[in-house]
Amino acid sequence: MKRLFTILLFFQISLFVAAQEPETISGNKFPTRMISFVPQYAFMNGLRLDYDFQLTKNNWIQLAPTFYVGKESMDIGNFEEIAGIGLHAYHRYHPGEGFGEVPVYLSFGPVYQYFHLEHEEWEMSKTILRNTHIHRIGLDVIIGIFSPVVNDIVFDVYTGIGLRHAFQTTDAVKARKFDDSIVDFGYSGSIFILGLRIGIPLN
Repeated sequence: MKRLFTILLFFQISLFVAAQEPETISGNKFPTRMISFVPQYAFMNGLRLDYDFQLTKNNWIQLAPTFYVGKESMDIGNFEEIAGIGLHAYHRYHPGEGFGEVPVYLSFGPVYQYFHLEHEEWEMSKTILRNTHIHRIGLDVIIGIFSPVVNDIVFDVYTGIGLRHAFQTTDAVKARKFDDSIVDFGYSGSIFILGLRIGIPLN
């Protein structure tokens, strides 16, 4: 995970330098709608696809549904299987001349996540499969940099802070909170956000 953060931070610095001379995409006007893939969610058995659309020159809405499914992951290893969904809903503000002319932006908005975790519990000399359901709400504040790098591909590197609060129900005799670290599914508290989006304009 630290290696991923280092790579994204280096990429963010590179994009900031590249973005000092903004250019249009494919020689046309800047897009007003875009769909993006967020690759780092794969490390948590997740798939996140964002849909962005412009309200005004300076204001955008960003909707980010997320889906989780899979077995135990490398970074979070205290469950057997996971299934879940989530939604990030951001308002994004581009200062000055707006998206395309000013690469830096500020966004903020609520987050909702639901996780169903299957995990083992040792009871009466045998292993029993248990189920834990986690509902998590939160709020993010993000600053990022857009940079059209090649034709019809937009890179967005972002960082920020967020708050999370988790509620859970379980059929386990000894409930587990799944909050060993900030990347765990049941974590409550403040988090550091660092990510990359790869976008494709829709117009």
